[in-house]
Amino acid sequence: MLHANVKNNYKIPLRPAQKIQSYLEQMYEKLGPGESLQIEPIRELAQKLNTSPKTVHKVYRSYVNRGILKSRVGNGTFLVKPEIMPKQSGHFIGITLEAQGIWSSEIYSGILHAAADSKLDVSLKSLSTISEDAIENIVSMAEKLDGLIVFPFPGLQKVIQEYNNKGKLLVYINPPSENATANFVSPDYFGASRLIAEAWRENNRKRVLFISGEIGQSVSTRLRLAGLTCGLGAMLGEDIQIKILESDKEDMSTYRTVLSFVERTSWVPDAIYCAGDFQAIGAYNAMLKLGLSVPRDVSIFGGTGYDLSETNCPTLTRMHQPLHEIGVQCFKLLELRCKLSGEDVPGRYIKTDIKGMGTTDTKENEILEAGMSNNS
Repeated sequence: MLHANVKNNYKIPLRPAQKIQSYLEQMYEKLGPGESLQIEPIRELAQKLNTSPKTVHKVYRSYVNRGILKSRVGNGTFLVKPEIMPKQSGHFIGITLEAQGIWSSEIYSGILHAAADSKLDVSLKSLSTISEDAIENIVSMAEKLDGLIVFPFPGLQKVIQEYNNKGKLLVYINPPSENATANFVSPDYFGASRLIAEAWRENNRKRVLFISGEIGQSVSTRLRLAGLTCGLGAMLGEDIQIKILESDKEDMSTYRTVLSFVERTSWVPDAIYCAGDFQAIGAYNAMLKLGLSVPRDVSIFGGTGYDLSETNCPTLTRMHQPLHEIGVQCFKLLELRCKLSGEDVPGRYIKTDIKGMGTTDTKENEILEAGMSNNS
């Protein structure tokens, strides 16, 4: 379940989709295995939560993809908690899944579609990671499961250690460490980050602000930062400065954090890299508040690739992570490991394009397009 408190003690209002997700997750947590609960029709829930029917429909669709929301003709729409499955013949695989989030839901959808098309005898069970008790539950299930598809989450190392000790199959979304070479599928964070950094370097950007959450704890964040510093090249530390700022994923939190940072340091960036798209929206609004022009005065890049059509910056320049394809490739890697009796399989970095192109200038966009063309 989403908690909206951040380190600076601001209470951040939930975005419309998160408000719906939080509501549904609260209902879902009340269900026991095999139970179901009828929920409101789309328009009724939109009115109840003061949001749009379009947003409710998008969230409902993501829950349908997860297999926990079902429509029954003539009866309505129901949240459904699967029964605890006894161990079957074949492979019994758990999937560690966030309680909410477009990112994980889209990848999960790809896993399910690939599993439906596969001839592999496998049963999949989603496992919540929303609390310490939930993580302990994943650890305790090591005896019952043949393996895990592991999404990144706090407490990851404890789970990995337990399953490795018991010789279980593991397949990771994102590499478990920067040095990992096997058993993962990941967007190419390094490559996309290096490309935007090269564009900034060639366009004479001098003051780069890198914004992410949980600096130092996230492998994807460290890969982004490594790509960024590589792309900035030998000029980094001499003509080019880079500063690192930790912020919550929400746009309003990042907005306040950036304004506070500039006020405190008098250091104004001319390029901003944000690990999350909504962080980038917050940084964009902070720059406008400071009277700066985007992209003339400051170039801004987001690192996720979400649909931003309902924001005030729908053309944000951003990494496009092919989330559904990542899920498909993850299951195929699991399938291969099963056929090879658990042998390690080389990790796979999935090519990430860049889209939007509205918060980078013409010269930078030309460099980005040329880079994507060379990598295709």
